[in-house]
Amino acid sequence: MSRVTPDSSLLWFRSSWAIEWTHIVRAFLRKGGFEEVDILYTRVEGFDEFKNVKGLWIYSNSARKMHGDYDIIHYYIPGGGFMVGSAYLYLEFMQSYTLALLEQGFSNPAIFVPDLTLLPAASYPGQLSQVSNGWKYLTKNYPGSKIILSGDSTGGTLALGLLLHIAKASVTIEKFEQLERGLEDLEAPASTESRTLVDNPITSLVKPHAVMIISPVTSFKGGTDDRVANEDFLTTEILRKWGSYYMKNADPLDFYHSPGECQDDDLWRAAFPEVGMIVTYGENELVRDDIASFCERISKCGKTKTIKIEGSIHSGPILTFYTERKLEERELHVHVLACNISRMLLWETERFLDQHDSLVHAGTI
Repeated sequence: MSRVTPDSSLLWFRSSWAIEWTHIVRAFLRKGGFEEVDILYTRVEGFDEFKNVKGLWIYSNSARKMHGDYDIIHYYIPGGGFMVGSAYLYLEFMQSYTLALLEQGFSNPAIFVPDLTLLPAASYPGQLSQVSNGWKYLTKNYPGSKIILSGDSTGGTLALGLLLHIAKASVTIEKFEQLERGLEDLEAPASTESRTLVDNPITSLVKPHAVMIISPVTSFKGGTDDRVANEDFLTTEILRKWGSYYMKNADPLDFYHSPGECQDDDLWRAAFPEVGMIVTYGENELVRDDIASFCERISKCGKTKTIKIEGSIHSGPILTFYTERKLEERELHVHVLACNISRMLLWETERFLDQHDSLVHAGTI
């Protein structure tokens, strides 16, 4: 298999002097009032009209004291096939990512990771409704912050489903939320009218400033038949099982649970975030072709940055962080993602955003 030469800006993160530069930046942060172990987390549970919103806030205590309001908030939806994926599983990765955002120049970044009700206690549209309520919680309470919609794997599925719901509300989700106000059972069946959209395509939900998703599952039909997919831990059987459990009695034509099935370019243009979208996926993952097709479609709707990681599998950036032994290999993708976000939001570098990169994978996954 031939190796693809990575973009020089991405290769930079693997050089030894880049690691030294990271130490220098962290020294300046400490001199400016930031402590090395300054990234904290706080658990929040439902309150007022957001009773079913719960999750973890990850932030820099020093930055919050110095600047008050968050300049950027990542709303990160965990993956896990709707069956696992506690916010705590992502805690260490998100703490490292928060520090990387500070190093990139953000003054007071924060991340909110929701704790969603998992299968079998919740299926579609229950989890998507919870994600929607979490979005309402953030946009109402932090109107001055740039909010980025993020997620990996099936968290990316939910993120894209929310994006479509923001652009044009779904009858299924609207009716479910009406039922939920009087019922606490997240097993309420999906409406048989779910394929029908509300007449008014405008919702009260605010669009995200940007979107950053890792290995999103855009469809549950299968995946690539290419032999390299055998290197992935995700199989066609697992993927279809996720879909059958999640969608349950849902209308198969309701693309809010399978965003890749939405072929309406006008709707995607309406859903596209204000600044742009970043999508990263592995060269050897099962849903590689689905993601590539989605990226080709969505890139026609707005500025889209696509990063294909050579030799990587499903949710590689997350898995690498927890499996590799060397610090530079664990944190490679943390810095790549933070760099992309900073160039998109702080420096608004169009050329960098328009590029399609191949990144040589760090580690053995």
